[in-house]
Amino acid sequence: MPENERWAAEREEHLRAVADWLNANVLVIDQANQVALSRFEWPGEEDRSVSFRLSFDGRGDHLFRMWADEAGAIGMSPPMFHSPLGAPASFAAIELSPRVEAAVRAGLRALVPPLKPLGTDRGTGEEITMASSLRQRLYVPLEAVRDRLLQDGLVIRVDVATLKVTAV
Repeated sequence: MPENERWAAEREEHLRAVADWLNANVLVIDQANQVALSRFEWPGEEDRSVSFRLSFDGRGDHLFRMWADEAGAIGMSPPMFHSPLGAPASFAAIELSPRVEAAVRAGLRALVPPLKPLGTDRGTGEEITMASSLRQRLYVPLEAVRDRLLQDGLVIRVDVATLKVTAV
């Protein structure tokens, strides 16, 4: 077998092995009645992301991160598998159905007010970039958001069917 054909066959075999490994190890949450966001951790003002724990119907304790996207919306990242089986890529360790993801996003929106989008702030003339601190991106005082995020025992529960948010 020529070298390039052998390499292609080995690559295909490796890709199949990685796909099989992901199918066996990625947690897929396609249904839940309720999601709960809790244990928010924010290292400091200069950090542009906050970690939190996510559970589904009272089960699990999964570490996610939230951050601000270019438009000022709050995004989120699941835990990741990095280079499984030596693959040169990272993959989400948890996949959420669109409805479950919408519930998590509703909880994040209820917790963090809208942020300034990237570009020039029309009020101050200040340039907002992806490197801008959370303080620079907020329309409200940072301390109010920080105090809410780090409130002892805060749990944000979201009903997946109605997207109704309650804070405990």
